[in-house]
Amino acid sequence: MKSKALLFEILKSALWESGAGQLPDMTSKEATAILNEAERQAVIGLVFERLSIGKVSLPRDLVYQYIQMSQQIRQQNMLMNKSLCQFTQILQENGIGYVVVKGQSVASHYPKPLLRQSGDVDFYCKHDDFEKAKNLLPKLLGITFEGLHSRHHYSFDYQGVHYEMHFSLTDFYNKKRDAYWQHLVDDTPTATFELNGQKIATLEPTLHAFYIFQHLYEHLMELGVGLRQFCDWAVMLHSCRAQIDHAKLRQYAETLGMDKAMRACGVILIDYLGLPEEDFPYRLTDKDRKYSKRILDVVFYRGNMGHYNKRNGFRGRKHQVEATGIKVSHFVKFFPLAPKFTWQWICTEIPRKIRKA
Repeated sequence: MKSKALLFEILKSALWESGAGQLPDMTSKEATAILNEAERQAVIGLVFERLSIGKVSLPRDLVYQYIQMSQQIRQQNMLMNKSLCQFTQILQENGIGYVVVKGQSVASHYPKPLLRQSGDVDFYCKHDDFEKAKNLLPKLLGITFEGLHSRHHYSFDYQGVHYEMHFSLTDFYNKKRDAYWQHLVDDTPTATFELNGQKIATLEPTLHAFYIFQHLYEHLMELGVGLRQFCDWAVMLHSCRAQIDHAKLRQYAETLGMDKAMRACGVILIDYLGLPEEDFPYRLTDKDRKYSKRILDVVFYRGNMGHYNKRNGFRGRKHQVEATGIKVSHFVKFFPLAPKFTWQWICTEIPRKIRKA
């Protein structure tokens, strides 16, 4: 438990650029355990940089290992930034509307964006723009679409970066809620973030903050989620605090049946990651804190995107059966946080997963 508490102290220092020289005392063994956990949680770039500044003693072989890992994270971010700038320029030149979500758009709000461990590039196009992109991009970029049977996106690789082109950002498994969400996504004016001196379209900050939470919670409910996603949400809420409308954010959560879940996940941001209370849309209570241990148990047991403590990989029938069991256990754990959403999800997704298995 001590290593987890120290990990949170280091993450606070990284997220808010504070107290690097006053990190808690720790042994080499404790620091090694923290780095191992940070790798599982996809926050190794943030943590290793803080430990380096804090002059924590580490075994030499580990220092070389994590220096190399940190360099790879920086290089991957620079590759993604360059690719994304060129790609969005092509979209703009061809009149294809889009918004980039999560990923590099959130990284731009970190004190040191290149330290955030990146994944892929997610972008969304409205229906007409999606059809235009689907027809033009293979010719313009020489790409091949994958995932043509996905419920939310097509995917492709461009300049060594994996892209997901979404025609839907998420489901709420209810016609009324889905229509409300789609109206928000399609009709809310967009915003921009700056990357390598170029302005790139993204969701308006209040809507984006809700989507980052919703995506985090969906993964928590499925196979698991890492601390990186909580860090993303915290940084977004803090960096855009002047632009985020808390009343609207509460309205989105309550209309979509996610307000209790938002409160419970917000406990991790405030109590463990040090987000200022005034940056969060709700004032949290002991009732909200009731679920923090359950949430962290999943976070630390399953790791980033549920990649750990699985027996059967991520493909095939055995994976589908095991994954369904994990999801059911998570549904039971967190059902009271979003009962209507969870029940509608169960009724839709579990039969689909069983048929797919």
